[in-house]
Amino acid sequence: MAFSALDWVEHYAQHGDGEQSAGNENLLVWLGNNNALGTVLRMDVVQTSNLNGEQPHELSYEDREGFLASGRSVAPDDRRASGRDWNLWRPEHFHEEYAALLDRIDQALKGSPTEKRTKVFLGNVPHVTVAPLAKGFGPTTNVNARLYFKYYSYFFLADDRVPDPLYPALTIHEALLIDDSIDQFNASIRDLAKAHNEQVGYKRFHVVDINRVLSELAWKRNAGNPTYQWPDALKFLNPPISTKFYHVNRRGNFVQGGIVTLDGVHPSTIGHGLIAREFLQEMKDAGVTRADGHVVDPEGLEWDRILQQDSLYSRPVSIMQELYENETLVDLVTRIMNVFPS
Repeated sequence: MAFSALDWVEHYAQHGDGEQSAGNENLLVWLGNNNALGTVLRMDVVQTSNLNGEQPHELSYEDREGFLASGRSVAPDDRRASGRDWNLWRPEHFHEEYAALLDRIDQALKGSPTEKRTKVFLGNVPHVTVAPLAKGFGPTTNVNARLYFKYYSYFFLADDRVPDPLYPALTIHEALLIDDSIDQFNASIRDLAKAHNEQVGYKRFHVVDINRVLSELAWKRNAGNPTYQWPDALKFLNPPISTKFYHVNRRGNFVQGGIVTLDGVHPSTIGHGLIAREFLQEMKDAGVTRADGHVVDPEGLEWDRILQQDSLYSRPVSIMQELYENETLVDLVTRIMNVFPS
């Protein structure tokens, strides 16, 4: 239990797993989402800052989580200063942190039998403002071919609840700040991957553009006209799946959603299938082969099985309508979302 994910990468690279020999053929990494996700969980923006002359990636776990080195909890009023309430990394801080991550991956692979041929596939960071948890309120504005609302708050609030001091909300300017920061995150991932490839002398790091995929899937960002090219098995589902928040009618019939789970931010089984498809496409482009020698096929996913295993889709939650209409529950959930740290 003392092993981190990077420790396990190093362990397999150097020792194998007892049945397989040492070395890694392919490594999938999808990190960075949590450097911005807290903004839509809390509906506010608290950017990172240097503490006592140190950047976030140089801080100890205790300082980053809001505790003093002595173990004494930081007072609530001091949490923002301690880093506990950070929910949006400044681009320069993200760059340094991701650079440290790639350095650690290189170090973990160093000296392994497969060091010069291991392929690492890096998923980039999606625009968290497209998550169905965040509902748009008020008039819209088109910015760089993206549709933005004047305000964003929780999906379960009625249209007349925002803006309201009782309910946290993001402004359009904050949404743009979040998305622009994420664009810089992804530029860093691309540039750092290229630099590391030049350093190791072959294309070790491959970037999987999850941000593009989820932006193409986004319902409200594309004014109800997503541009994503569906796999054949999902083109004619009735009702169709989308990034709208999950909903089931009083008769227990699935109405909308299907890509994101009930927390409004994490992919469902179907959503993970779509993400797997994009990783497989990049792996195919990189020439990755299966055990039988054939190149991996992103269109070979068993979608019938995926749809059946997604219980939200195959066995709809029949009480969703009642949850939407429960005013007491709406107020309780809003208060809870605003209490817990991001």
